[in-house]
Amino acid sequence: MDPIRQLLNNTWQIARLPIDINYLPNDSRRRNGFQAFLISYYKELKKKDRTNQRLYVNSYLPAAYRNIPMARYRLLSPLRKKAYRYALFKAYRKKGIAVWSSLDRKAKEEWKKRARKLNDLLIPGRLNECPDIFFTGFNDLEDAITYNLYLDWIGECKLMKNC
Repeated sequence: MDPIRQLLNNTWQIARLPIDINYLPNDSRRRNGFQAFLISYYKELKKKDRTNQRLYVNSYLPAAYRNIPMARYRLLSPLRKKAYRYALFKAYRKKGIAVWSSLDRKAKEEWKKRARKLNDLLIPGRLNECPDIFFTGFNDLEDAITYNLYLDWIGECKLMKNC
């Protein structure tokens, strides 16, 4: 069994995986277990060097792109390089799908729980509700917004005068 499959099939480790802050800004809060799995799968794949990444997915590459040495890759035209990178991406995904389908039921349930955890995280910079201090002294939201925009405008005017 390969080490990536072994790691991502371990229910104890799935529950204790850290949450990567690079995925927090994503507005999607409808991730499913497969998507949560793919996030960690790609992360584990990136830990390997390029040669090992290619060897890991070599059987999923089209025949024309299998076992291309780096020296030959460098000689490819930009269009062929782009096609090769796309084929490599598709091979990574196909291998990820194969790994996902080989996971046992308990591991898939853990990935679904992890997806729910990711979905429950707040989106950075987005308020789910307005703070109470925002409404202090105002009758409604429109008055509060108008007043705060006025304060921002005054601050900008002072800033421009001092420049």
